[in-house]
Amino acid sequence: MPKNQYSIKEELGYRYHDKYVMLDLSLFNYNITNRLMSTYLGGGVFGTANAGNQTVRGFDLMVAARPIHHFSPYASFEYLHATLDSNVPYGGSYLRTKGYEAPMAPKVMANFGLSYDDTHFFGNFALHYASSQSVT
Repeated sequence: MPKNQYSIKEELGYRYHDKYVMLDLSLFNYNITNRLMSTYLGGGVFGTANAGNQTVRGFDLMVAARPIHHFSPYASFEYLHATLDSNVPYGGSYLRTKGYEAPMAPKVMANFGLSYDDTHFFGNFALHYASSQSVT
């Protein structure tokens, strides 16, 4: 039976807005204890295991504009540095994972969006980018 997962999060941010633009910047730090990890046990069977501790640090930046001729642009960027702080237990021993990049945690994510609304017609466009991720 896996232990309960706990996390502590610290965040520091700055917000600015005026009649033209909104800006949001935040720095964050997560410390995760007993990180729960889904595992494949074979034969179509999946399970959950404790993967030890993990640290996640980074920043988020978001910029959005008020509607200009019914168009509202939006952009965001995130940098993420996630590392495993423990070796993962496996079969009575440990896999050497300490210090490695955390699985499924892209270093960079970016978004761009544009919406249109004139109270009769509306439309949305969104573009999302996620950099490569470790899956080991």
